[in-house]
Amino acid sequence: MDYIKNSISTLDYCARIAPSLVVLALGPPALAADRFHKLAGPQIAVTLGGMQFTDEVHWREVYETDGTLRRHAMGRSRLGTWRVRGSEMCVDFGNDGDKNCFEVWVRDNEIVMQRDAEDNYPIQGFLEKPTDTTPTVAGRTP
Repeated sequence: MDYIKNSISTLDYCARIAPSLVVLALGPPALAADRFHKLAGPQIAVTLGGMQFTDEVHWREVYETDGTLRRHAMGRSRLGTWRVRGSEMCVDFGNDGDKNCFEVWVRDNEIVMQRDAEDNYPIQGFLEKPTDTTPTVAGRTP
């Protein structure tokens, strides 16, 4: 008999808290700010221009406001260009090969760049003002 009583109490408890769990799962407005949101074309230019995107250890990319892109990764520096195309940010390193377009997602200073919704390896990092320790690429123009 106690088993049945405890089972009914458990079911009653679950029935009472279920609506609260649904509200939390759907994300109340207070929690919505914690989610990444996709940037539109003009937002990409304003957000990235003049900033540095980095994992804070292995690489950094500096997006100049004139469309110049300076990439520094694992001791190697490359110079390219970046531009907004529709709702994507596109990079081009010319003869160095790398040409890609990305969706840009942001949450505070965290950035995720992915080629499309099915991209299994998005690029994640932080957006910050360029540091004085960012080297330049000598003798190169984009």
